[in-house]
Amino acid sequence: MSRQTSLYGPIGRAGCQMWAKSPISCCWPGCSTSTTPSLSPPNDLSGTLGQVRDLSKQYLAGDESAFAAFRELVSLLLHSTILDPSGTVRLAYGQGPNPVLGGWTGPTDPLRLTSGNFLRLSVGLYREEATEGPRVKVSTSSFQYQLDATGDQWVFRYDYLRTPPDPHPASHLQIRGSLTHVPEIQMKDVHFPTHRVSLEAVIRLLIEEFRVPPPCTGPRGPSCRPSPLGDSVGAAAPVRLRR
Repeated sequence: MSRQTSLYGPIGRAGCQMWAKSPISCCWPGCSTSTTPSLSPPNDLSGTLGQVRDLSKQYLAGDESAFAAFRELVSLLLHSTILDPSGTVRLAYGQGPNPVLGGWTGPTDPLRLTSGNFLRLSVGLYREEATEGPRVKVSTSSFQYQLDATGDQWVFRYDYLRTPPDPHPASHLQIRGSLTHVPEIQMKDVHFPTHRVSLEAVIRLLIEEFRVPPPCTGPRGPSCRPSPLGDSVGAAAPVRLRR
């Protein structure tokens, strides 16, 4: 069987077999399309923030468990705010040791939100030795809000590339819309330069500006109670999912 190549490097099928059935990691492309239930975050703000602090310490330590801790932290933040209860984030591994965080079947698999729309999340990770010890770094990240599963109706996308290709800025925003007074320019093709954008900032944007509701802790309906971080995602502000 010929070896496949992706944006994230060559894919070695034999080397990925150990990840195929893992609920938190897999070989990409080629992940299983089956799903497993996700644990619900505690319906207690102090308990949730305690988990956030513990997981932050674990991934900041940069040891061999750092990637898994990062995944759990992202999963906790998303499930506590905007992610549909059926959604799952996983680490996708290619041939090398560095994973990409994304949806169940890989970084191109979008996550269904509580509103029924989608967030395509992709974060490339690697470990780097520093004078104070190993550190987890982000090589690339992308947060795309879209109205459909295929991404044909995407609304906006934040991208970050540690080593960007010319002439695009390392951190940039793209919007699928039109420029009223400059119709000859396609807005979706414009790369607006930005600072680094964190996952927390995207969560807040979707809640406050795009009205993505917080998840329910019971059957959907008016009686549902919001999750503990649903109205106060800023409580997790000290956690910066960007390195």
